This record gives sequence, C-alpha cells and structure tokens, in this order.
Amino acid sequence: MPDADVKQSAFDIKAEFKFTKTSLVLQEEILEVAFIMQNHKLVPRMKMNFRIDNRYRNLLLMPYTVHITIVEKNMGETERTLIDSEWLSFGQAVIDIHREADLSSRPDIINVRHEYVAKDAYTGVNTVVGGLYENVKVIDVINSLWSKTNHGKLRLNVSKLDNSEKYEQIWIPNNKFFVNLAYISQRYGMFNIPPIIYTNLHDNVAYIKSLNEATSSDKALELYGDLPQEDQDKIRIDDGQYFLPNLPSLTNSFNSIAALIPKKITLCKKSDTGLYKESEIDVMSLIRSMKFVDSVDSFENYLDKIVQPNTKIYLDQSNEYSLRESIASIILNTVKPISVRISQPFRFPHWYIGRKVVLKYKHINYKIGSEITFFISGIQFNIKRTKVKNTQGTINVMLNAVSTHDAYAG
Repeated sequence: MPDADVKQSAFDIKAEFKFTKTSLVLQEEILEVAFIMQNHKLVPRMKMNFRIDNRYRNLLLMPYTVHITIVEKNMGETERTLIDSEWLSFGQAVIDIHREADLSSRPDIINVRHEYVAKDAYTGVNTVVGGLYENVKVIDVINSLWSKTNHGKLRLNVSKLDNSEKYEQIWIPNNKFFVNLAYISQRYGMFNIPPIIYTNLHDNVAYIKSLNEATSSDKALELYGDLPQEDQDKIRIDDGQYFLPNLPSLTNSFNSIAALIPKKITLCKKSDTGLYKESEIDVMSLIRSMKFVDSVDSFENYLDKIVQPNTKIYLDQSNEYSLRESIASIILNTVKPISVRISQPFRFPHWYIGRKVVLKYKHINYKIGSEITFFISGIQFNIKRTKVKNTQGTINVMLNAVSTHDAYAG
C-alpha cells in the first residue's frame, strides 16, 4: 500500500461555542466539518454540521464565535494539531435547523448546519482604513494599512513586489482593507504576473506573493495515475507523492487565445504631465519571466500565426503592472482548471494555495512520461463522522495549469 509511511487513522474535532453569557463544548456531536480556502480570498470559510441541545436554538441565531481544534491521530506517532483558530458565525448562511427523524425519542436534540468565517481574517479585511502617504513605496502603504486593521492574531506576509517605485504621494480613500488592496493593485500595481492572495489555516498567516515565489517555495507535489501495483507500493506520501487511480482529463483553448495575443504590445501611457508616451511589452519576455514555465516553444510557434491582433493599447495612467498581470493571467488560463479528490491517507500541511503540483500520466492518451504542472488555487478540507463514530478526511483541490505548452503538446 502507498501509505506505508503514513499511519493516519482519524481526526479529533473539538468546538467550543462562545455565546454572550454561556459557552458549550462539542466533540462527538460534530457530524461533519469543511474548511475552505481560495486564491484571491483572504477570508477562509467553514461549514459545520452538528447536533446540539434544543435549548441553544435561539442562541444559534445570534452572533457567536466558535474555537475549532483539529488534531490528526497517527498510530504509533505523535498527534499533530492541524487547525487551531477562532470562527465567527455568519448569520445569513444558516441552512437548516430541524429535528433528527432517527432521534425522535430525543426531542431535545436538533441537527444544525451553519457557515462560519475566520474571525481575525474577516474583521481584519473589513476594517475601514485609508490615508495620505508621501515618499513611500506600495509595500510601505500596504503594511501601514494592515497595521491599522482589527486583525487579531493574524499576520500579513507580503513578498517582494515587482513595483518598487517610490511615489511622492499616494492617497488611499477610506474604505475596507480588501477594497483598498484591489484599488492599489489597479491604480499603482504590485506584480507583473498573477499574485497569490490567501490566508493559510496551517500557520494563521495572510499571504500576498507572486506566483513565481509561491510555486518555488517548496518541492512540487506529485500526483501519479495509472500505475501498476508494484509502482503504487513505492509511493511515499510523506515525500509529497500521491496515487490517484483516476486523474482528470484536460481541455484547453490554446489556439483561440493564441489568436488574440500578439508577441509585442505597444502602450500609449498617460504620464504625470498629462502627455502620452509610448512603451512596449514583449509578451515572450513576460512569459519567460514566469519561472514555473519551462519552455515557450508553443507560444513562439503559435502567437501571431492565425490572426494579427491589435497591438496598441491606450492607458490613462502610467502604471502598466496590472496590464502585465492581466496578460499573464490570460496566457496561464488556456487550460481549464481541474478538481481532484485526495482521500486518506494524506498530509494536510502539504496542501496550500499556490503550491506547485505535477500530474504524471502514464496513459496511452498522453505522451509517455508526460508531466503537466499546476498550482493549487482552491482547497476544501473535509472531515466526516461515520456510522461507527470514526472520522474520515478528504481534501478537494482545485488546480490551475501553469505549463500550458505541455498540456497542448500532449
């Protein structure tokens, strides 16, 4: 079995409900819980299904917090705490409250399914901030705005920005932090290529970093499909290797996108003096700047071949970072995102937004040894209690392709 290095047996779930005047701890009463993290979403979400005493019904309809602790149980190994965080009830997301039909002899018990948001992330990004800054860089403004938010224990980690210009003056209107972050990205620009923006539940840190940094920080996870039994036995999960019997098929729209993207784009930008000046974006150089793209042969061969696109763009601002980011995003999205399901055993800390994932196909429909590179853009970590009161976990992962030339050649 490929899980020889992982003795994962179950997960312990503990939820401490904190109401205005009382508190309550649930463990075995929790039937199912799902944690959701997505790229460009700084606020993780949680869905929880649980049984609770009927006398708490009205309290559940009022704002309250839940402290969640998830512990991984490993046979013969030290237990690992995977999640230890505070969550805020999201009243509009109440799905259902009803009596359990199979517990009719216990009319005091109700089954509840609620949705929650990570408390520190939610209060942090929704804090209204703003100000006038002089002689600063964009990174300085972002860090200053974050320091004014009500973010609790949540830390912000911003990587080195491509935009390192120093501005005489930057004015940020009073608005919620996440709104101002989008404003800064559009008005001044942060990266030349798509960013990774999310909050990681593993370490309670909000990250803003380029896709280059995100995909190079750790070794790529490897997903193997169509392996014979003798090769399946060699899979080492603790080394970031996973076997999936049915890897998803891929679809792409490379030809239609290549027909719209020129090799070079001329920009007419409005300068600070109000006059326009020309500059140029070399699309091939932009692609090469993405370190996770190993080859640009397909782009070289197909861009400009079918249709000669309009190569001139007019900008009413001097910032071209957001435009470069948009062009890079279009090129990266030639392959439709795919979803994969990881069943036990697995290591939850392996899976975070932005990590590189390599799909290794051995199927006749693909070239032998084909390796297609993706990055993780969404994660849903599920834990469900079975009929025998054990807990089983799965991870649903959304993957976006970053080596479209490989997918196309296959």
